[in-house]
Amino acid sequence: MANSAITGQVSSLTGGPYVVATSGSVSIKPDEVEQFRVATTTNAVNYLQATGGVTGSPGITYLSAQGTDSNVDIYLQPKGSGGLRLAGTISAGHEAFRVVNSSADGYNTIWFGASNNGIILGNGSAGSYTNQLTIINSDAYPISFYTGAVRQFHIAHTASAANYIQVTGGPAGGTPTITMQGSDTDVGLDLATKGSDPFRFFTNSTVQQFAIAHAASAVNYLQVAGAVTADYPQIYFQGSDSNVGGYIDAKGSGSIRFRTAGPSAVEQFRIAHTASAVNYLEVTGSASPSPSISAAGTAPNININLLPKAAGAVQLINNSSTSQAAVVQNQNASSPYGVLVNFSGASPDNNTTWHIHCNDSTTSRALCYSDGDWYNHDNTYGAISDPRVKRNVTPVNSQWNDVKQIASGMINYETKWKPGHRMLGVDADAVEQISPGVVHMVRWGDEDLKAVDTMTMLQKGFKALGEALERIEALEAKAK
Repeated sequence: MANSAITGQVSSLTGGPYVVATSGSVSIKPDEVEQFRVATTTNAVNYLQATGGVTGSPGITYLSAQGTDSNVDIYLQPKGSGGLRLAGTISAGHEAFRVVNSSADGYNTIWFGASNNGIILGNGSAGSYTNQLTIINSDAYPISFYTGAVRQFHIAHTASAANYIQVTGGPAGGTPTITMQGSDTDVGLDLATKGSDPFRFFTNSTVQQFAIAHAASAVNYLQVAGAVTADYPQIYFQGSDSNVGGYIDAKGSGSIRFRTAGPSAVEQFRIAHTASAVNYLEVTGSASPSPSISAAGTAPNININLLPKAAGAVQLINNSSTSQAAVVQNQNASSPYGVLVNFSGASPDNNTTWHIHCNDSTTSRALCYSDGDWYNHDNTYGAISDPRVKRNVTPVNSQWNDVKQIASGMINYETKWKPGHRMLGVDADAVEQISPGVVHMVRWGDEDLKAVDTMTMLQKGFKALGEALERIEALEAKAK
């Protein structure tokens, strides 16, 4: 059949099917204006089929690919840089679907929605949306993502926003990243939960590793900062209060442990749990002279205990040649006390165990045994006697009678603390009658007892010995 045209008005065709056979194309020209053309394809075996829709649901018309092939695509191809648009309402800006191919909007770009409202898939070599997915909502409404008709993600509108969140995937061996971007030089990130629920951080999908709990009306907070080379990361406290401290709380009776060496996890310090504790240890730095470790709490008097493990010892070590290894200082202005060495679990009272042991890198130099006996390696016990420190010096009166009376009253005795161990000594009451200046009251344990100043007694003996020597020499002179 040669090329021909059907002209005039055709109201309807009934029956069918109808086949138009021609060696050229077939055009439909209402009012002599071509609106539709079917071009010829040599040896075509597949074709496009249009199907109408009946009244009611689904009530749709559609175009389908048909033919002898099992799988047949449908191509819709605009001309030049024109686009493909599918719209629910035929008016500008109401497209439900658009394919554009222009330098202005991006080559090979698909828009779901209008140019100012929708999703844009860019896959071209130029234009505003080259090689990207863009979701645009020109109104102040949010953008939400749903699965199974349940909202899973929501992007709220921010008027005149200049900064944004960027999510980047990671290559093999790398990690995805979430970064802040925008026109500002410094862009932070705020994360906020709803209500009083905490922030939770997980690894391996379901293993919780970290949580930030809710604190109602909080004005102070924890801040973590990294460090440059040779410096240290920091954990410190910030907020609106002038002075902000912090708590580290273990759960239940758990302890707080401090470790070094990273993954090797070498424990260096531990704070153990004490049920119903009301007293605690306080560590304080100082500009001058020294930091301090002090006891604090509700009790009026609080000791500090240093407890070695098993046979271990408490060691105070100093490597200086110009300062003391340890200083015990009582700052009380009225009745200060010094060091108490106390065997709280036993009373050995012997010359085997000792209260104080002084030694050096060579040998022992001095010992105070548990029975109170003092020994030193060269038998030297002395007192400062430099004339530069003496004041109001006068001669000593005769000690002959005092020493004679005291010596005549010497006794052999044993004490209530060490029955069976006999000693030579004096009776403090008798000595007090003769020389009251050498007898003193001392606090011994929980008793007030009389003690004799044996060093003064020794000095009195030296004086009496000198007097005896003078008398002996005088007698020897007369005998000659």
